[in-house]
Amino acid sequence: MQADPLHNRGFYVYGLGLSGRAVVGYLEDNMARIFVGDDKLEQECDGYIPQQVDDVDWSLVDVFIPAPGLPGTHPAYERARAEHCEILGELELYAWRLMLAEEAPRVIAVTGTNGKSTTTALIAHLLGHVGEGKIVAGGNLGLPLLKMPLDASWHVVELSSYQLDLQSSFAADVAVLTNLGIDHLDRHGSIEAYHGAKKKLFDQTCDHGGRLVLGVDDEAGASWHQEFANLTPRLTSVGLAGHAQIHVDGQALHVRSGTYQLDIPKSLQGRHNGENIATALGACLAAGFDLEELLPALSSFPGLPHRLEHVRGHGSFEFVNDSKATNAASACHALRAWPGAYWLVGGLSKREDLLMLARAAQETSAKAFCFGKDARVFAEALQGVVPAKEFADLPDAFQAAVADASKAGGGAILLSPASASFDAYPNFMARGDHFRELAEAWVA
Repeated sequence: MQADPLHNRGFYVYGLGLSGRAVVGYLEDNMARIFVGDDKLEQECDGYIPQQVDDVDWSLVDVFIPAPGLPGTHPAYERARAEHCEILGELELYAWRLMLAEEAPRVIAVTGTNGKSTTTALIAHLLGHVGEGKIVAGGNLGLPLLKMPLDASWHVVELSSYQLDLQSSFAADVAVLTNLGIDHLDRHGSIEAYHGAKKKLFDQTCDHGGRLVLGVDDEAGASWHQEFANLTPRLTSVGLAGHAQIHVDGQALHVRSGTYQLDIPKSLQGRHNGENIATALGACLAAGFDLEELLPALSSFPGLPHRLEHVRGHGSFEFVNDSKATNAASACHALRAWPGAYWLVGGLSKREDLLMLARAAQETSAKAFCFGKDARVFAEALQGVVPAKEFADLPDAFQAAVADASKAGGGAILLSPASASFDAYPNFMARGDHFRELAEAWVA
């Protein structure tokens, strides 16, 4: 029997969002001493009164558990370090929970720079059609880690670099890397630190005899594959590149046993989703499932809200909600997935180089309908490259796009803003919901 790492210890949980409240609930169930704090909440929350940094009796605190997105420069972090507290995240508690369980589910863990959510959801969808027992997706997608039921057969968890950075014990049965680029440098400080946080998952899974599924379309993933090939035979390469053991080329899936034709749904349209399909199937095969049982389930994958979500079709019109595309790179994928689109772009620009966005728009013959606070930023970047018009807000841009498409007999109305939403909406979900309402109202 493993020793209980919660016994007779004090925990200060800072940040009372979904994951923070799940942490508090788990600690409460295990009779730990609990203190809570939050930048925004001052009233009682789940029976606890938030205490700010200077109000806590730090002599009673052994472990500081920050919310995944809490900056390392936050006063609570700095005080915890000064008091020599152990600093852990929810993923470490999740590892303890699995370790202490009499019967624990097996775990597929997905990380990477792009495609994590779609790949996680697709794995869960495929296993749900062929697996026995309960399949539960969560982590950075869906249920908080500590709310995921232990009576499931499989947990499929999406893990961010923030979550992976604050753990030392978690190992998966199957660890999955979608791809590896540059992100979150404001948090990690360097590319090396960002990649290092991700790599902990694969080092620990390898050390515990788990299986690794690595996307090798980028330089970093290919380098990791080369490194782990010298450490374990339980390794599969996936992606779009022809040298990957499992790769997708158009509608064709290539694996060791041969080539299979794929029935790809609209929710997985676009070349970048070929990478997601290869990765998800590679993970399922590494988990021991049969390819010929998995493939029929692919066509029914509904996709995720706000991620190239096919809202509906109506005659010769298609309405596509990609509100999650908050940067230029994501919008480029959407444009290539829906060539010739009547493209709704704009919001609060991230002041990034828009040259690649202009090139993608030109390559795909898009027509741009720029809206929101930074409509002019996008209109100027696209000027002379593709047709681009400015509008005050999303409804105006939507109506103009539909009117232009009607003159041509129809087309794809694509919301892929390449911008944050905060100029007009509380988050990208609200923006996507508004687009869906506009499409539904027009069809009606």
